[in-house]
Amino acid sequence: MAQISAATESVSSLHDNRLTIACLVAFAAKCLMPALGEFRQLHPNIELRLTPLAPTDRLEKREFDVAIWHGIDDWRDFDAQRIAAEEIFPMCTPQLLASGPPLRSPADLKHFPIVRTVSPIITDDWTVWLQHAGADMPPPDSEIYCETLSFAMNAIVAGLGIGIGRSILVKEDMASGRLVAPFDFRCSSPAGYHVLSRPERSALPKVQLFKRWLLTRFAHS
Repeated sequence: MAQISAATESVSSLHDNRLTIACLVAFAAKCLMPALGEFRQLHPNIELRLTPLAPTDRLEKREFDVAIWHGIDDWRDFDAQRIAAEEIFPMCTPQLLASGPPLRSPADLKHFPIVRTVSPIITDDWTVWLQHAGADMPPPDSEIYCETLSFAMNAIVAGLGIGIGRSILVKEDMASGRLVAPFDFRCSSPAGYHVLSRPERSALPKVQLFKRWLLTRFAHS
C-alpha cells in the first residue's frame, strides 16, 4: 500500500501545483522556513509540501520535486545547482566568549567547551578549519557531541560551547548579534548546499520557479 501511495503521489506531482520540497533540517530551520513566506507571496497558486531529509537518507529512494542537500556536486542522477558559496569558521555566543579567558589563538580554545557534530557518517569541520588556519588545538577541557548539525547549531546558540558554523546557516544569527566569530580567519568549503531535482521534473514550471527564487534569494549568503 505504501508503494502504491508513493507511486500515485509521484504521478500526480507531475501535473498538479503541489511542490514537494525535501530539505535537510538545519537548512530548513535556519534558511528555508524564514524565507518561504516570500515565495508564497510571489506564487500563491503553488501548494507547498515540506518533508525533512537526514544525512543518512538515500535520495534515489525519496519522493520529491526538489531537494536541498549538502555536499560536493557529484550527483549524477540529478540536476544539481549550488545555492551559495560556503565558508566555515568557529562561532559562539558573545556571553560565552566573555565568560572565559581571552581567546587570542586556537590554542586558547582548550579553555572553552567545544561543540562537535559527530555520527557514523558525519564529522564536523574543526579539523579542516584548523588545518587551513595552520594551527593545532590542544585537547579541550570539555566537549559536547551532537549527532546532527541541527542539534549542534542549537547547542551553540544556547551558549553551550564553541562550534564550527557554515556561513549560510549563521548569517542571521551573526547579523542579530546572537553569535560572534572569535577569529577573523574563515575557510572556504569545497562542499555546500545544493538544490536538486530529477531530470524528468526539472522542466516543470513549479520546479523552475522555486529553483530560480531559491538561487536568487541566497545568492549572496
